[in-house]
Amino acid sequence: MSHFTSPKSELFFSKKDPLDPRWGEIFHFQKTSQTKGTGFVILGYPDDEGIQKNGGRPGAKEGPDHIRSWLYRMTPSRNPQGSFEDLGNLQDFEKDTLETRHAFASEKLQAALSEGKKALTFGGGHDYGFPDGLAFLNTFSEGKDVRERPLVINFDAHLDVRDLSRGITSGTPFFRLRTHSKNFDMIQVGIQNQCNALHHLEWCRDNDIEVLFLNEFYGKKESLAEVFERRFKNHLDKKRSAFISIDIDGFSHAYAPGCSQSWPTGIEPRDFFPLLQILMDALDVKLLSLYEVSPPLDLASATSKLAAQIAYRFLEASCLKN
Repeated sequence: MSHFTSPKSELFFSKKDPLDPRWGEIFHFQKTSQTKGTGFVILGYPDDEGIQKNGGRPGAKEGPDHIRSWLYRMTPSRNPQGSFEDLGNLQDFEKDTLETRHAFASEKLQAALSEGKKALTFGGGHDYGFPDGLAFLNTFSEGKDVRERPLVINFDAHLDVRDLSRGITSGTPFFRLRTHSKNFDMIQVGIQNQCNALHHLEWCRDNDIEVLFLNEFYGKKESLAEVFERRFKNHLDKKRSAFISIDIDGFSHAYAPGCSQSWPTGIEPRDFFPLLQILMDALDVKLLSLYEVSPPLDLASATSKLAAQIAYRFLEASCLKN
């Protein structure tokens, strides 16, 4: 039966210098979250079965520990306050179905979010966007004010709203999430036309999922942050709990070659990070998840490093707000 086990001890990097601390010294493994209130947890899903079922290239099961290896070498720019718990990697799931593993992961994450923690999760396939999203929605229910409705923002080349006629895959997370609940708003960012069928785009429109295409800002005078603020300013409110989902294949191959499918076009870090800061300032981001980092397909660990930098920015911005 599925359970979570500790990442390798050598991933928790230390310079053994009190004047040069690293995130690997600040995070520590816990089987279950030990403290309530302010703090952060990390969970890893080393599972790429959903990618393979969707016709993608395997390798993302190695993503969680590679992201950790770079994140835990990074230096915090301030003294972090609160608890920092690495809840480990999902393991021993060969005897479980993908759906069962998703349910187990969601339960583990929901328990941490319910205690007041913020969370980072590392995939694995984007099919884990459903259990992550489910844990988020189950924890942060709809408020009386429309501005308090939970908000899901997905950065991706793909809409990932395929139905379940071929089973659960990395292409189904947001079909599953939207058919589970209508009581949240959703924005898809960086979507590329060549990656999505018209049927799936129409399904998003019919189900109140808003879409910001790559070609709306790529190579244009307005930056991604400017286009997003212009189009979705009404969604930005500090009362809103938010889940940011990032499929790394939404980035250009030049920056993220290590994923199940990459394209020369895509979001660039110089466009993404200013928007991430805006979202962190304007929303109450409870959960940020990174999916489909595939180290066997990577070049010079560029993709793992990018994912780790995104996780780092989330931690830094969250620590500032606490």
